[in-house]
Amino acid sequence: MIFDEKTIRVFRIFQNQRRGGFTYEKLLVDQLNSNSLKVIGVPVSNILPFSKGIRFQQLIRMVEYNRQESLLDIRSIIPTVSLLLARRKETKHIAVFHHHDSIGQSQPIFTEVFFRLFLISAKKYISKVVVVAEFWKEYLEKRGLTNICVIKNGFDVKDISSVSEEECVQFRRKYNLENKRIIYIGNNSRIKGVYIAYSQLKTAFPEHQLIASGEKFGKEPFLVLNMPYREYLVLLKVSECAVIYSLFNEGWCRTAHEAMLLKTPVVGSGKGGMRELLENGKQIICTNPKTLEKSVDMAINDKESLGEAGYKYAAQFDLNHFKESWMELITGLLD
Repeated sequence: MIFDEKTIRVFRIFQNQRRGGFTYEKLLVDQLNSNSLKVIGVPVSNILPFSKGIRFQQLIRMVEYNRQESLLDIRSIIPTVSLLLARRKETKHIAVFHHHDSIGQSQPIFTEVFFRLFLISAKKYISKVVVVAEFWKEYLEKRGLTNICVIKNGFDVKDISSVSEEECVQFRRKYNLENKRIIYIGNNSRIKGVYIAYSQLKTAFPEHQLIASGEKFGKEPFLVLNMPYREYLVLLKVSECAVIYSLFNEGWCRTAHEAMLLKTPVVGSGKGGMRELLENGKQIICTNPKTLEKSVDMAINDKESLGEAGYKYAAQFDLNHFKESWMELITGLLD
C-alpha cells in the first residue's frame, strides 16, 4: 500500500465487525472520503499467523507504517502507543479513544500498561484526542490530557428507522416467534450482562421470550439468534424492551442507540458513556440488578412515550452530523 503527503490514514485495529470500534473506524473511511480528501483505511494485521501477543505484533506493524509519508493519521490506542517507537515529525495525528476497562480482558495488566503508554504518547504527539462521550472526556482530563473533543457515533437514521411491519412479520415467522412477546437482553456476552438480565427476568416475565443476539457459545438458557445486521434491527423493533445491562464502562453503546432509533424503550446499566445516552434520551437507568424487573415493567408499560423520547434524541446523530463534526476537526488541524 502506497501513501503520499496528501493521504489521510485511518488505522483499523479492530477485527471483530460486531464491535463499536470497528463500525466507528469504517464510518470514518466511508464518510470522510471526498473530492478534497484522500482517506484510506489501513488494516493493522498481525505479522505472524497466530493471535498470541497480538498487541505486540500490531506495534511492530505500526512502526513500519509510522515511517511512511502521510498528511494526517487517525489512530486508536495501539497505533498511538507506536508513536513512542517511530514517527515522522511532519505528520499530524488524531487519536480516537473509545473506552477503557479491564473487565472481561484476558490480560488486564497489559490493558492497563498500554493505556498508560497511550496517555504518554497522546500528550507528546497527538494534536487532538477524540472521544465518543462526555464521560470519556472527563475520564481522560482527570488523567492529564487536555486536547480532547467529543464526536459521537454516527448512524444511518433513515435506514435503521425504516424497518417495516412486513419485515417484522417475516422475522417472527422465520424464527417461530409468532404471537410471542419479546424482551431483548443484549449481545450474548457475560460482560454485556445477558446472564444477569436473564436471571432477573425469567421468572417475572414468563410470558415473554428472552432473546440475545450474536454467537451461541454453549447451552445458554435463553434463545440466542446469530443473524444478519438487518434482522438484528428487526429483533430490536419487535422487542417490547431492550435490556442492555453491560458490566463494563461502555464507550457509548450502539445497541442502545439503535433500539432508540427503532422506538424501542431501553433499560440499561448506564455504565460509562451509556449513561449520557440514556439520560439525554429519557430512557431508564437501572444500577441495581435486583430492581431490573421493576424497571423493565415500567419500560413496557410506558413504551410509546419512552420510544418517542428516545428516537427524538438518537435521531440527531445521523451520518451528516458525524461527517460534519469530523470535517470541522480535520480542516481546523490542517489549515
